[in-house]
Amino acid sequence: MLPEKLIPTRLVLPSERPRIVLEPLRPSSRLRPFLLLFGLVRLWLLALWLRLTLRFTPARYARRVRAFLLQLGPVGRMLGQLLAMRSDLIPAEFAAELAVLEERGAGVPFDLIRQVVERELRKPLESHFEEFHEAPFTATTNFQLHRARLRREGVWVAVKVLRPHIEETAARDLALLRRLSGWLQLLRVYPKMRWSDLWREVAEVSTRELDLRFEAASLRQLRRTLPPHGVYVPDIYPDYSTRRVLVMEFIHAALLADYAELKRTDPHGLDAWLKENNIRPRRLARRLFYSVWRQILEDNYFHTDLTPYNVILLRDSRLAVIDCRGVGMFEMETLAKHRRFVESIAEGEYSTAAEFSFLLSSRLPVVDLGEVKEQFVRHWRQWETRNYVPGLPVTEKSLTRMLDGLNRIMFRYHFEAQWGMARFARTLINAEVSILQLAEEVNYLIWLRRYLRAAERRNNRINVRELSDRAVITATAALELPKLMSADSIAQQEVLRRQARVFHGSTTKTGYLLGTLYGALASAWLLVGALLTCAFLDQHYQTRLEPILGSQLLSVVRAMPPLSYGVWVGVLLVVLYLYRRLVRLKRGVLQTDAVQRPEARPAI
Repeated sequence: MLPEKLIPTRLVLPSERPRIVLEPLRPSSRLRPFLLLFGLVRLWLLALWLRLTLRFTPARYARRVRAFLLQLGPVGRMLGQLLAMRSDLIPAEFAAELAVLEERGAGVPFDLIRQVVERELRKPLESHFEEFHEAPFTATTNFQLHRARLRREGVWVAVKVLRPHIEETAARDLALLRRLSGWLQLLRVYPKMRWSDLWREVAEVSTRELDLRFEAASLRQLRRTLPPHGVYVPDIYPDYSTRRVLVMEFIHAALLADYAELKRTDPHGLDAWLKENNIRPRRLARRLFYSVWRQILEDNYFHTDLTPYNVILLRDSRLAVIDCRGVGMFEMETLAKHRRFVESIAEGEYSTAAEFSFLLSSRLPVVDLGEVKEQFVRHWRQWETRNYVPGLPVTEKSLTRMLDGLNRIMFRYHFEAQWGMARFARTLINAEVSILQLAEEVNYLIWLRRYLRAAERRNNRINVRELSDRAVITATAALELPKLMSADSIAQQEVLRRQARVFHGSTTKTGYLLGTLYGALASAWLLVGALLTCAFLDQHYQTRLEPILGSQLLSVVRAMPPLSYGVWVGVLLVVLYLYRRLVRLKRGVLQTDAVQRPEARPAI
């Protein structure tokens, strides 16, 4: 249990919070898959229409996509949140629009919640809980939270309950998404999106969020790793926790979200509360910043949703975290690359950082990587300069802005990053939202260097303690060994990366013949499209075509069967789509030949 000395005074009274709106649970329609498919077709037709009328903009279209994802429910929200982190795969304006997908929603009536809890715990509610507040204090699209008091333990707890039938709805939507991703992968529609990997990532996130046993296990793990960071994690009561119900310690403290709201509406009252509870916001910001990087680079087990709704302020500048629905971890090889990448950024070794960013990509594009590296380095140097300019808005020098700039470059050059990297980006972006509420001026480079020095001291203390029974020279050699191994590993990775570049830059005679064939088919199909367009103009607009086509071609055009206006539009759209596919296939096959030539080979 949280020590009483760390519990601050009230910041916001329960009566001052907005009440959660309750809505009756609507049953899911059996026609839902067909309605969703119809919605997708409408989005595709809308995109074609906006492009043909030259009115397409990523932001305008993203608003339509966001509305569709909201209709899709929990799976749509998860999909939108993942896509919002990938401005290396979609336009930045599109990602920004998806980032505002609202997670909080209306609650369901208490009778339904009672049924879920009693069915899961196999006893009446009153046999386990002395008190159970019927009104939820938080509600989202997936679950709602109620405050209660355990009868046997006599402690206040937060009871998280999944919305009824949410798993069945999500399972149907995931099955539909799996089929769609398979079709898109098979048809090679925007292949760098890696549709199958996207579906697996959404399915994994959905599994974690819709089975509360995963969150219970994550909180237990964080209770072991976060106390050394000065961060408290609520206790779990496993006797009352199941797949659909999670009972955890209720922390009587202040949400960072409440702090942010009072900072805007009542700054004087907030200052008095901070002094009363010995809380220094800038110290809290540093503590959270160091904890995030320690979770990623040292613990290799990190909370991905450290938003202001999941961070709690305690007395004496301490923190607590809650609601651990998402965690991330890396394979050891990937973790080593991330650690070296971050160290290079902190020390200003931007060329090295660019090399490691290439290594973290799942597939390198067929471009001049030297040019890409120059743009990476230029972007990092601009970001570094902004960090040392006082008075600039903190968003101008934020990690989010730096990552967004990198993603824009990767989008421009068609990099393919792993979908698992989205969790890393999500962790940094969510945590930064909380950090910026606490600190008005942040120099991320200085903070990052201080963290890395502290991490090195911790690592050295561990090594020395393990080797205390050895001779000094042996200990010294052992401490240097990881550095030598790291350098050797980096050299091996560099060789492998250059081999991958040669592989990407190579092409075969078969590939050249395929490219030529695709080019010939594209040209022939363009001619067919031109003739079909002439037939359409002749049938519906009586256009004089003989001076352009001549009598022979005109006879061919007029031999085509008469079609309605709508059918002609559909035929011409299909012709346009197939022509673009043939051109892209030709370009994809033959572009490697240009890279293979010595004068175009990428140099790093």
